[in-house]
Amino acid sequence: MSISLRTSLVAALAIGGLAMAPLPTTGTTAAWMPTEVSQAFAPQLITVDTPTRADKDLLTSFGLDVTEHAGHDYIEIVVYSQAELDLLRDNGFTWDVRIADLIARQAERIEADREFAAANPVTDIPSGRNSYRVLTDFAAEIDQLVVANPGLAKRISVGRSVEGRDLTAIEIGERVGDPEDGRPVFLMFGAHHAREWPSAEVPMEFAHDLVQAYNDPAHVN
Repeated sequence: MSISLRTSLVAALAIGGLAMAPLPTTGTTAAWMPTEVSQAFAPQLITVDTPTRADKDLLTSFGLDVTEHAGHDYIEIVVYSQAELDLLRDNGFTWDVRIADLIARQAERIEADREFAAANPVTDIPSGRNSYRVLTDFAAEIDQLVVANPGLAKRISVGRSVEGRDLTAIEIGERVGDPEDGRPVFLMFGAHHAREWPSAEVPMEFAHDLVQAYNDPAHVN
């Protein structure tokens, strides 16, 4: 693979974007999750019927945890208490329960990830990882790639999020430390939304793939 562009990749991992919860790597338990899942009201994912624009406006005015998943006649939200369900009911809303217990569902996912990691110490993706990264992993991996490839990769910032967090990125290209010389730039973003934490895996793995391909003995300029 040839990297003749001024910048082949700016894997702009918006790891400082909207408050992205640092979810656990495989084999760990999230800090917010109790060892024994038992509470009076488990958080639920529900689909609220909103057939009109007025319904949508009213629902979003309540300050509830509205997800990005919506359609012409519904909006999905996460509810954390019976009081929130009572608020919906008192205002005439109807809904379907998509996931009745999000904590139990997360526990099932973590166990499935743990089993996968045990069966697959190394995977076929460029980094060889067998689990999703947590927030701090991205910055650490970027730094590792930069240290190992000083003429090819550098850590940069592409701005700040709406909450003031730094948008950390890695820039990859031949003579990456030289002044800009007009070569084309390819920009890839990941983790734009709080609940889309797996999307940051794609640019991070692409960064590994580019560096490995460039350093491959078969690489031709």
